[in-house]
Amino acid sequence: MMKMNTPLILLLLAGQVYSTVHIISTPDGKEHPPPCAVTCAGIGGIKWQDSGYHLTRAYNSVDISECGFQSTPIVVTNVQAFNTFPNTYLREVDRWGITVYTEEGIKAAHANDHNWRLRWVAYGFIC
Repeated sequence: MMKMNTPLILLLLAGQVYSTVHIISTPDGKEHPPPCAVTCAGIGGIKWQDSGYHLTRAYNSVDISECGFQSTPIVVTNVQAFNTFPNTYLREVDRWGITVYTEEGIKAAHANDHNWRLRWVAYGFIC
């Protein structure tokens, strides 16, 4: 009899999901229920583009709408580049996307030729 109940007990235990993300403050300044906190991460493409506004910088925009955030998340970015440590600046963030700019003097061709990859992690609320 115990053997028959074991899969059911394991299924019930595995079905419970607890949020381990603890967000202390948010960009919108509002409080959200802790179970709604999620982490969403990814790697942006190598499609860096030259900025029309900042003439000596390139930028990369990433769509994060699949994360399902209900408000602007907290975002951390990093650029993976071989043998170099490029400075980038998180310029625009909202619940649908992020835009990162390079430091002065970096053109899109350089970033694309060297396969710079934009890695990002976003912490936010889905409810």
